[in-house]
Order: sequence, then C-alpha cells, then structure tokens
Amino acid sequence: MSRALFPGWRPDAAGRDGLAALAARLQAARPDGAPRPQPRRPDQWHATLCFIGYDQADAATPALHAALGGVAQRIPPHAFTIECIAYWRQSGAVVTLPADCPALQALSDATRDAIRGCGIRPLQVTTQPHVTLAYLDRHLEAQPWLDGVDCDVGPLRVERFELLFNPGGRYEALGAWPLTGTTLPAKPGQASLFQAPMTCTQRCAGAKKGLPRRHGDRGTAKVAAVAAPTQTLTGVPSCACLRTIAIAISSDCS
Repeated sequence: MSRALFPGWRPDAAGRDGLAALAARLQAARPDGAPRPQPRRPDQWHATLCFIGYDQADAATPALHAALGGVAQRIPPHAFTIECIAYWRQSGAVVTLPADCPALQALSDATRDAIRGCGIRPLQVTTQPHVTLAYLDRHLEAQPWLDGVDCDVGPLRVERFELLFNPGGRYEALGAWPLTGTTLPAKPGQASLFQAPMTCTQRCAGAKKGLPRRHGDRGTAKVAAVAAPTQTLTGVPSCACLRTIAIAISSDCS
C-alpha cells in the first residue's frame, strides 16, 4: 500500500484521449522479442509536481491547502507537448517526457516552495516532470525501439492541479486548485552561470540513460532552471522545445 501524498497534475478528457493514443502506439511499436510494457490504467496517469512522502496524510493541513491555493494564483494555465518516451532502468518506468516547459517546471518549483513554507520537508522534488505510461522489468538494457514511437498527441493542457493521496492502487484528490496566474514568476538570473543550456535532443537522450530513480531511492536531485515561454497556443503558454539548464539529475518521482 503506497499511502503517498503529493501535489500532481492529471490530464483532462482530451489529455487522456491523447495519452491513450500514445499508449496504444507504444504497444504497437514493440518489436518481436522485446519485453512487453505493463500499462498503467488511465486513472493512474499523472505528473508528480513535488513528492511529499509516504504515510503523510496528516500533512494535508489547512495551512498546506492555503499555501497550494496561493501557488494556483501565481502560475498561469499552460500547455505542454510530449517530446519522447524513455525507459528508466532503475525503476523500470516507461515515461513520457515533455518538451522543455518553463510553466510546468515553475508549477513544480512553486509547490515545492509552498510545501517547505509549511515546515514540511518533501521526500523528493521534481526536476523532470513526466507521466508514467507503463512499466518494464528493472535494469534491462536500453530499449531503442522506444525512439520510433510517434509522440505527437497535441498539446496537453495544465489548467489545475490537485493534492493527491494514494490509499493503494488509486489516487484520491484531497484538494484541487485552478490556475489563475497571468505571468510566470521570475527565475534568478544567476542560474545561467552554472552550465550551458542543453538542447531538447540532448536532454531527452540524457533522460533515456535512466538516471531518475523511484520514490525513496537514495540519491540527490539538483533543480533545473528554465527560461520563459516564447509562444502561445490560443492564449495559453505553449512549452515547446525551449532552452533549459539541466544540471545533474539522479533521482525523480514516477
């Protein structure tokens, strides 16, 4: 029984349709002899924004709800696209990785800060938002056939997020907040001094090495700094292949 607690994003009906199409392409693309991915149910699809921990239901206090409500007032609605599918060998997760999305990362960072502001130390911060579609066995060799899966499912809209609790096999929303911000919070300018930005192709290739680990694995994760969105989709920031600084990622949530 998981009993995990975390703020997360879940796709709307259109987003579920898009991810369902992608999950079907994933299964169809598997070559003969390759391991068969064990799919997650559509009701399990989510992106963890910041993982609070296990057996932390008592942390869902009015103060935390208020802090997360403040996050929703600062982050605007936005959309992201799927860039690639990766296999993370430490956990066995087969995950969808968005194209660089400043708004989605800003939402993750803001929930992290809100949680810490309530005196809660999250077990895991999110440096690489993703949606887990399926699982393979752990510690397999690279799965290059995943590169051939067509990931174009259109934009996935992020218009709200929830405080999710997993009592075992499902997710219950303990709170939900629509995003009502108008501009993204400014990022510290000195972040660009650490490392030259990576291209989307480099970032995706690095992720496919399986660096992120499952909840609770030992390791460290350093937060990625992101730039501001440069284009819009029907008035909503669209995060498509923008510049990012990916510092070292050695653990993440799936």
